[in-house]
Amino acid sequence: MYTDGGSLWSRTIEPDLDGDGLVEACDCNDLDVSQSAPAAIVDSLGGERVATDAHLSWQMPPAAGPGDAFTVLRAASAEAYAGGGGIQCLAVQSEDTDVVDAATPTVGSAFYYVVRVDNGCGTGPLAAGRPAGEAEDCQP
Repeated sequence: MYTDGGSLWSRTIEPDLDGDGLVEACDCNDLDVSQSAPAAIVDSLGGERVATDAHLSWQMPPAAGPGDAFTVLRAASAEAYAGGGGIQCLAVQSEDTDVVDAATPTVGSAFYYVVRVDNGCGTGPLAAGRPAGEAEDCQP
């Protein structure tokens, strides 16, 4: 505590438990030096069909950090990602930035893919402004 002209004031020093230079209030996982920011969003998913397989690939998000892992999700409709159900996990907690899906949709239908980033700060959203929803059930 410091005294200043008769009034008393104090200054609190916030801890930095993992020593990464970010105090606890600014670090989403202050026990892991490699994790300090929430999971990023993958917005660069691309793909091509090779024979009967779908080859998907994406870029590491600019805000990604060490320890970030990817979960690749597949659904038979875009509505599934809004809570409609029917989401399947193709890859869970993988550090790879590509995956091959050998499944074939039925005639006249399609598969919808999303890549989610998971890290020591939690599960990332499916896309900007869209929560992980049912997809959080995907476990390694």
